[in-house]
Amino acid sequence: MSELLKESGNANRSKWLILPKHVSVLFRILIPFAILMIGGVAWYFQISNKVEKAPPQPSKRAAVETAVQVLERQDYQVKILTQGSVQAQNETGITAGVSGRVLSTAPAFEAGAFFKKGDVLLRLDDADLKSAVANAEAALARAESELLQEDSRARQALLNWQDLGYSEEPTDLVLRKPQMKQAEASVKSAQASLEQALRNLTRAIVRAPYNGRTIERAVSVGQSINQATSLGTVFSTDYAEVRLPLNAIQLDAISLPETSEDAPLPVTLTVTRAGISHERKASVVRTEGVLDEVTKELFVIASVEDPFGLESDSAPLRIGQPVRAEILGKTIKDVFVIERQYLRSLDEIIIIEAETETIQRRIVDPIWSTPDTLVIRDGITSGELMAISLLTYAPEGGKVEIVEQESPIPQNAATPTLASPGA
Repeated sequence: MSELLKESGNANRSKWLILPKHVSVLFRILIPFAILMIGGVAWYFQISNKVEKAPPQPSKRAAVETAVQVLERQDYQVKILTQGSVQAQNETGITAGVSGRVLSTAPAFEAGAFFKKGDVLLRLDDADLKSAVANAEAALARAESELLQEDSRARQALLNWQDLGYSEEPTDLVLRKPQMKQAEASVKSAQASLEQALRNLTRAIVRAPYNGRTIERAVSVGQSINQATSLGTVFSTDYAEVRLPLNAIQLDAISLPETSEDAPLPVTLTVTRAGISHERKASVVRTEGVLDEVTKELFVIASVEDPFGLESDSAPLRIGQPVRAEILGKTIKDVFVIERQYLRSLDEIIIIEAETETIQRRIVDPIWSTPDTLVIRDGITSGELMAISLLTYAPEGGKVEIVEQESPIPQNAATPTLASPGA
């Protein structure tokens, strides 16, 4: 029995000993294969990482929308922009021309007051002047009496000469002609003295020389003055003048009146009050004959009728007030007029090719410019389309889509750029 059990145990042990041998053989086969698989996968990933990746293809950009303006040649009326200040056409220092004491002053002779030609501004005490008139009248009466007496003596001398029977003609001394001339001269002198005294008497009342306004009154009631004492200063109100400078470029674009026979140039003056602009019409009536030594500008004089609006409803001007002026100049023929707000940069516009609807950037050279417009003669062809919308993406040759303009100035139009008048 024990032997049987011993044999059975040996048999079972032999089976378990045989099984590991088969497993070891299997591992010997699978391990190299697994190593080869892992190496192949690693080699594949290494090779695939070295392959250059193709660059990503850019997405196709959509066409930019823009409104356009057809460019056509036209005639352009040049408008010269300048500025100056209002000044009086006539400014006068008032004097009486006689001596005396100030008796009274009129309300019209107060600073800022208006008056009409002939209005009384000031009165002087005229007692002494009336006495001078009376003395002159008496002197004239004496001179006239002496003349009558001398005339009578001359007639009597001629009769006496004839009565004496002289055959020769009497001399001038016989006929008292020198005495007659002296008497006549005395009469004329007395008449002149009387006229002077009467004029001085009228000067005791100081009257306005023209329609005007008082700048200042320099004397007071009771003050004694002489002939040269300044009583005050006034200026005329029928017309005012504005002195306007023009530079060399502006002078080439305008035809100025040189003589009184030349037609005046129309001018529009603009003044601003409380943020509101008011316009006044004026005319360039003459030019100064000499250029300014510093600026080399020529000043022209524009005349404004009724500057204070006394005879009309026009906005009043004030002496010394600055004004902007617009003068009509020459007409430039066959040019393109472009609004400055449509410029891409200082001197560039965007032309849209009509057939391909692509962008062409165009440099322009203006022959005249204002803060709002450019005038161009060359570099543009009639019928070309100019973009008037602000294009944020506008490369040369870029594609655009033309759309209708909904308003006179698109909301996305370029911001206007200010510039000095002139080419």
